[in-house]
Amino acid sequence: SGTISTRETDFEKYRNEAEKITAEIAELLINNGADVNAKDNKDKTPLHNTAGSGNVEIAKLLIDKNADVNAKEYKTINTPLHIAARHGHKDLAELLIAKGADVKATQEEDWTPLHHAASGGHKDIAELLITNGADVNAKNNEGKTPLDTAEQEDNKEVAELLRKYQDKNKPKEPAGETDKDAEEFPLHEAAAKGNIEKVKELIAKGYDVNAQDKGSWTPLHRAVQNGNKNMVELLIAKGADVDVCNDAKWTPLHGAVRAGHKGVV
Repeated sequence: SGTISTRETDFEKYRNEAEKITAEIAELLINNGADVNAKDNKDKTPLHNTAGSGNVEIAKLLIDKNADVNAKEYKTINTPLHIAARHGHKDLAELLIAKGADVKATQEEDWTPLHHAASGGHKDIAELLITNGADVNAKNNEGKTPLDTAEQEDNKEVAELLRKYQDKNKPKEPAGETDKDAEEFPLHEAAAKGNIEKVKELIAKGYDVNAQDKGSWTPLHRAVQNGNKNMVELLIAKGADVDVCNDAKWTPLHGAVRAGHKGVV
């Protein structure tokens, strides 16, 4: 076991040295006029990349030279804080928050940095975000809270933490929002729950099979998301558009592939 620890120490030493050299090169470039907010073809800035690698020294350099801590990527709309939270870089997340990063920022699927921390099992980052004002009841475009994503990934410690804070902070939105959604979009609700008879009944009453809810999801998007093949077949037979896009530009096929439901693809 001594060899392993020596190896690990050597690796740490090498990594620290590499990070130091990288920071020195970055500083040299910045001091020679490099644009700290330059965007690549995905609108990623150097700070986005640094958030992924976790190099705090470079992040400090960039921010000191006015790098935008809330810069958003193209399409994904991720901020550097989303990326740091996803990769588990607590020190970097701490720096970003101290420099004004928005802890409630949402990306294309309405994930907040807290959703990412919960999904990745990063309890320390989740706590950091919550104590800095992150909303434990924020919902993504699938209606899932950070607690839901933690439970989905079986991250028990994070889930326990989130439950504790959910008990302290009751949802800001009025209770019964789900009921309201169900009233506004009963066909979506029935499709999501796999209630074949209810869907047939609603369509017979004249409900639009291609109606779009707040996130521009159709009943077909909802059925696909839940992997209900019979429901998908019924909706298509009733004229559901298989190529319709939601606000994230997802077709039902995107949803099926993302959710891994082979039977409905």
